[in-house]
Amino acid sequence: MDTIFDMNIIALSIIGLIIVLFFCTFIFSILIRKTYGNLIKDINDKENRKNRLFKYRMMNDIVDDFNVALSNNVEEINTVAIIEKNMFEHMKAISLGERFVKKAVSMMIILGLLGTFYGLILSIQELVKMLSDTQQIVGVETITEGLISSITGMSVAFVTSMFGIGASILTNIMNIAFGLLDSKENLVIHIEEFLDNNLMLSNNGLGPVDAQGNTALSLSFDRFNETLTTSLRNVTDEITTKMSQATSDMVLTAESLKSSVVRFDHSLNQFSDNIRDFTEFNHHLRSNIQRLAIGFENFSEEMEKNVSEIKQGQDQVDKLNQTLERLQER
Repeated sequence: MDTIFDMNIIALSIIGLIIVLFFCTFIFSILIRKTYGNLIKDINDKENRKNRLFKYRMMNDIVDDFNVALSNNVEEINTVAIIEKNMFEHMKAISLGERFVKKAVSMMIILGLLGTFYGLILSIQELVKMLSDTQQIVGVETITEGLISSITGMSVAFVTSMFGIGASILTNIMNIAFGLLDSKENLVIHIEEFLDNNLMLSNNGLGPVDAQGNTALSLSFDRFNETLTTSLRNVTDEITTKMSQATSDMVLTAESLKSSVVRFDHSLNQFSDNIRDFTEFNHHLRSNIQRLAIGFENFSEEMEKNVSEIKQGQDQVDKLNQTLERLQER
């Protein structure tokens, strides 16, 4: 402390300016954060939202500008532009304070550097003065006094730099703690949410909006969607069950018919073997029977093709059932 009080008036003035800047930054940060907090409380108040009337004039002007855009049937309303325009008009002092807080860090460092250069100049002046006046250098004590005077200038340089850098570090920590930029963005988000999800729906004839931003029409559509989903699920289950039963019966019928044809063909073959010993009648009869057997074989092949097609149809029905089940799960 003695080193600080021993400095000249210019060095003390630089340190005083750094301290004043720091305290001004601290006070402005508190006021700005408090202002944004009050604005956020105002826009989130349920009564204010319900009555479309707010405590701060800026909020009411934003709502009025948004209503004008709605009445003019603007296709895409630039909500952010409306908010920023009114914030620029009504919050000029807050904007000035934000700019001051942002520039305060660099100003503190610049003042610290100014003190550094001033201390270096003092130190160099003392050294030059001592070395140039060789007649006064008569002993070690004289040299020591000159060096002490030059070191005093160096102390001015280091102390002012320390104050400037220390104040800038504390200011940065304070800005991080207060989060002024985040507070402004948070306010813009809350206002935009009210305008888009509350005021726009109400002015579009969709009725009042509850605390979650839902209108009576949207709730009705939600209930209708649930009812429709349940009905479709029930119909899908019933169709799936009936189609499964029908395809199972078709497969059983096709397999039974195929086995009957095979047994009939086997009987014809046995009958043909038993009448080989007959004469010409047997020959003609066998020819007829063979032709008949060929016809039944063709019939059997056709039936096999039909059975395979029926199985393919069964596979497709099974795939359809799986698709319906996935739709039901969704």
